Amino acid sequence: MLRVSKGVEVFQRCRPQFLVLSGASLSDEHPLNLQGKLMRDFALRLGVPAEHILLESQSRNTMQHVKYLKQLNKENQFDDIAIVTAPWHLKRSMIEFQLAFPRAFPITAFPFSEHSNISLRSFLPQANALASSTQLLHEYIGMAYYKMFHIIKNDI
Repeated sequence: MLRVSKGVEVFQRCRPQFLVLSGASLSDEHPLNLQGKLMRDFALRLGVPAEHILLESQSRNTMQHVKYLKQLNKENQFDDIAIVTAPWHLKRSMIEFQLAFPRAFPITAFPFSEHSNISLRSFLPQANALASSTQLLHEYIGMAYYKMFHIIKNDI
């Protein structure tokens, strides 16, 4: 919901043609795409007119999101796009999106860290630090995978 909230904020400030929400279900067991519908309903409640919302509900990862957004773009013709995502995912997202949309620009959905003050506690092991490390490791693995994919397909 933080991504949708930030996306709506940018939409209301910049007045683009569309707010595209990517929200595929994580498995085929949820054919109704509940996540995408919840995101759309939230954007509607925040004041985005229904005719300005495009729901991209087929992609399951960033690479597929770019693919399906290119298909939406053939019908709707938009040049500038803002990518609103989590700060740790922004780098990989921008690498992918700028291959297809050179005029894409990044917007972080929320600050990377709630705790900017360093204290003695900062150096003690914490469960949330392990979760953050796991997310960042996942992003680096994803960037390496995408890079190899593009090299094999000669996309770069």
